[in-house]
Amino acid sequence: MSNNTRNGSLANAQILLAVDSMCSLFFSMAFPRFLLHSSLEESNHSFLEISVFMLIASKIIVYYSLAPCGDDFTLVVSRGVKGVGFGTFVFYVTAVLFGAPVIELIWGTILLSALISGLVVCPVALLCTNLQEGISNACIRVYARMQPDTMFEVNLLYTGIGTLIGSWLGAIPIPLDWDRPWQAWPITIVYGALFGYTIGVLFAAFWPGMIHKGETTKQE
Repeated sequence: MSNNTRNGSLANAQILLAVDSMCSLFFSMAFPRFLLHSSLEESNHSFLEISVFMLIASKIIVYYSLAPCGDDFTLVVSRGVKGVGFGTFVFYVTAVLFGAPVIELIWGTILLSALISGLVVCPVALLCTNLQEGISNACIRVYARMQPDTMFEVNLLYTGIGTLIGSWLGAIPIPLDWDRPWQAWPITIVYGALFGYTIGVLFAAFWPGMIHKGETTKQE
């Protein structure tokens, strides 16, 4: 791969990272607050419903516009929805296994799972133009095996890991006997996921070479 091709790929990936991260953070936190005139603590489920819908819609539009997702918008939307559905199921089961209520507060758990899926799985699904690989295998390759094929996927590895670690850390304050409104399920995990996502964006923006060097060496 030539230096010009690498630089172009990196530049395109960083443009997508910047636009996508700004849209994701705006539509997941600022837009619902503006629309409802209340915070996540005050309008828990209503806030998250708007947040999840706008996050996923913005991901689909941004990736279709700036990433190599294919030319058919209908197929891109279909992949995005399938990715969110698959990820929501996986993260819901994971949350329950880690102690989330199975029946009680189920809607909050589903919304939390959908939000994390929108940040972690949906982007991989949107970039998954290889029908033989499939969304689940693409997620395993990027996140579990840490073998991103492109700079777009390198950035997703950073933001995905950040989101998952942030979600895990965000669960720590919930069982503490402080009786604060922000300890209600799943508020702290939502904040943790978005904070971790933001940290992942910063790493992807300023230190993309930590993973890309390995990919470049392999290609050469």
